[in-house]
Order: sequence, then C-alpha cells, then structure tokens
Amino acid sequence: MARPPLQVEMKFDHLHCHEEGDGFGSSEAYLWTIYFKIDGDSVVLGDDLFLHGNCSLFPTPGSHGNLGDSDIDAGDDVQVPSAIGEFHATLNPIPVPAWVRDVFGVEDVGGVVGVACVLMEENWVSDTGAEAGHVALNNFVRQAIDNLIPTFGISNPEVTPEQISALTEGAADAVSDAISGAQGVWDNIVSWLNGDDLLGTRVFTFTHDALTADAFQDMVHRFQKYVVVTQPGFPNGVPVLVADFELFGKMQGIQTCPVAATTSLLKSQGFMNDKNAQDFAEAANLFRRRVFAGDRGLGAWWSLAERNTASIAGVIRAHPKVVGEAAPAALVELALALGGKGNISEAFVTHATELLTLFATHGSRRLRVDSKAALGVLPSLAGKSFNEAIDVLRNQQPMRIPARQQPGY
Repeated sequence: MARPPLQVEMKFDHLHCHEEGDGFGSSEAYLWTIYFKIDGDSVVLGDDLFLHGNCSLFPTPGSHGNLGDSDIDAGDDVQVPSAIGEFHATLNPIPVPAWVRDVFGVEDVGGVVGVACVLMEENWVSDTGAEAGHVALNNFVRQAIDNLIPTFGISNPEVTPEQISALTEGAADAVSDAISGAQGVWDNIVSWLNGDDLLGTRVFTFTHDALTADAFQDMVHRFQKYVVVTQPGFPNGVPVLVADFELFGKMQGIQTCPVAATTSLLKSQGFMNDKNAQDFAEAANLFRRRVFAGDRGLGAWWSLAERNTASIAGVIRAHPKVVGEAAPAALVELALALGGKGNISEAFVTHATELLTLFATHGSRRLRVDSKAALGVLPSLAGKSFNEAIDVLRNQQPMRIPARQQPGY
C-alpha cells in the first residue's frame, strides 16, 4: 500500500534552566535549530535500489540573543521564539521505479524528517563570528545528511542512531574555523580567552512509518555540560556539572486531508461515533468536489484549513475537554447544513467560535493568525442557508490569503 503524504509540525515550547553554569552571572544561552527532510520532493530510489538526491534543509535565523532572554538563571523557563522553534512541511513518500513496484511489490520508500539542535553559551565571541559559525554548522549538517542519503535503500531504509550522531560529530571544528575566519585578530584573541561554549547537541529524527504508527511524539532533551575542575576543593579528575538545560517540544505528523485527519482523531478519542464521523466525512468530501473544486474564492478558505491540519490535530489532542464538548456538535450540525437539511445555526457558530478561539490561543503561530481570520467571518454565517453562507465565504476572503504551501517556520 502506498504511503500517504503527511503534514508535519515540529514545535519547541520552552527551554528550562536547571543550572545556568556561567561563571560571570546569568546565562546568555542561544539555540541553533536546523530542520531537514529526506523525501520525495528531492530524492528518488534508483535502479540500483539506493536513494539518490539531496536533502531539503531549512536553517533558522539568529545566533547571539535569539532566545530573546540574556539573563537566564536556574529555575527559569525561556519560551522558544517561533522563528527558531516552529517548522511546518509536507513529508512525501519517495518514488520508486516501476519495475521495483512490479518485482518487489514496493509502492514507495518512506521519508525522514528531523531537526538538529545546538545549544550554545554566549561569552566573548563577536556577533559576526557567531553568525559565521552558524552558517558553517548549517553547511556541515547539509553535507552530513547528503552523505547519508546514498546509504539508504530497499534493504536499509531506517536511520540508525550511529548515523544520527554523525550529523553533529565534527561540527565543532567547522564552527570554530568559521568563527576564526570571520573575526579580526583582536576578536580571535578575546574569543580564545573566553570563547562561546558548546553546551550540547541533539538530533531528533522521525520516519514516515513511525509517524504513521504514532502521529504525536515528544521532543525532550537535557543538555548537561561537565568539566574537570582542578581548583582546590575539587577532587582531581572528577567531572563537575557546570551547565544544565532541558528543551521541551512536540512533533506531529498527520495525513494531509483536514477532513480525514480531524474525523479520525476525534473518533479515536471517543468524541465521535463511527456513523457521525462517516456522515461528516461523506458530506464534506462531496461538498469539496461539488463546490470548492475550481472555485478560487472558496479555495483560499480550504487552504487555510489544509495547511494547518497538523497544528489543529495537536491542539485537539492537547485540549480534550473543550474539543470533546464543542467539536462533535459543530461537525454534526455542519454535516446537516452541507446536506441541505437546515440553515447554519447559532449553536454551530457558538461551538465553532469555541474551537477557533482555542486554536487562536494554543496553536502554532500560523494557526493563531489563520484562526483569527476565520473568527472575523464566522458571526456573519449564523442563520444563513448553505448557499448564502457559501456566497459570504466566496466574497469575503481571509485577511491573509494563503500562498502555495511551502515548508519552513
């Protein structure tokens, strides 16, 4: 069976400081994140039964100060800005030659999506030097992943822990060389006296099949830096913990159709029975084929839902009480309206408002913006017939019309 495309969302929530470990006072930690994927967008299976192509790499901006807090103390929680902590993309299956399908019965090869995280402590490296090191790290990770791609194939499609560790091994030397090359002589001397510290690295990866089996997974890692202290009062040769941070995030990868994804999740959590889920799915799919197809005005609203599928699913899963009360009633009433069996009721608007408010409060940056756009239109639909509501949506575009979906943050 062919693998479905998956809409993926990675979101780092916060960094917790257990021990700041900066001898000069509060920590000035900063975080580099490099998102990547190996999938059908840029990779194919060749006749030699190995993968060919290049990874898709999505670096994020900033070095010094990119966490927005330069005064981090033990016990603090630092929210990770969306510019470096959120990533959205579609993970597409990797195509195979026709003869492979015929001989091996293999429809495609699953893709891989991931992120390399590097936590640093700012000291005396210049801003220019730090950013040069950042660029060098991006290039190092890209090359490391591209070197891995030809080793994957029919017989070994899974990424191994050893391969993952190789993504950041040796990166420190590349970063150091880039910093030295970007700084002047005096800055290099200052950096040598007290250069920025590497607090730790972590690479999270998720395969297509793993996400299909479990769409929601945590991303948690503790960065602990030890040094051997030779000062009086410390036993010689005993490592001492000097910095301790913990990063928290979530990953979700779910089928791309909003209708299928939402009804499947609500049904799996017991919020909808099989009949209601089937009735809504049939009505929504018929509606999409008959009404949305070829309609540019309505298409913008559908794109709003489609590009937020993974984030919507994550919010539904994280807030079962609100969703359990509002979503089933809203979807059942919407199914009736789609089937021409009634006008859009005040009850539907109330339930839909509760859900959109939840999305606008707890969703990703993109979902928050798009939910607010939908909330602005929703009250005008109450009491209208199906056709009247369609005309409202057709003529009142979202505040921000979605472009073709592009991966990134």
